Amino acid sequence: MYSQSLIFSILSIFSSFFFLNKRFAKLNLKIYAILYSLAAFLRPYSLEGIDNENLAKYLTSKSFWGATENYTYQLVYYLVRPFEDYRIKFFVIIFVSLILIAIGISRLISFFRNSSEHKNKWNLYTFLILISLPSISSILFLIHLRQFFSFSIVIFLISFLIKPSKYNIFIIPICGILVSLAHP
Repeated sequence: MYSQSLIFSILSIFSSFFFLNKRFAKLNLKIYAILYSLAAFLRPYSLEGIDNENLAKYLTSKSFWGATENYTYQLVYYLVRPFEDYRIKFFVIIFVSLILIAIGISRLISFFRNSSEHKNKWNLYTFLILISLPSISSILFLIHLRQFFSFSIVIFLISFLIKPSKYNIFIIPICGILVSLAHP
């Protein structure tokens, strides 16, 4: 059930080694993005998957919520509320999370690539980031989608902390609030 996602996670880890050679880095970034996205999108959508039934139940109706869920499910619930089928809800959570991760990782790579201090070793830093990304996040998108969404917000936040923007005054507090509402 989890084999396709696991295979693409392993392939994305292996493709990260090509970042050790600067000649392959630009092309490999596209290959890596495809492999990592496939790993996330090919996760099991069946209700028999670990924690899928509970998440599907909580995302479809508030009647199952207890006191804890009233706080911890609000953001994800309202994000996917327009969709009826739980599979589409899962897909939307993954899609939004991948967009946030893509923005965050591209900002981090751009910081290392353009920084005078880190410019010479930008590919090594990219390698370290991209080898650890599927290692940490694969369990999240396979089993805990809310935590994966929260993880993607954290990656997005880190990218704005490392590479400041004029919008940091808004992004940093908003990201903090979103993480606490997605999964504290």
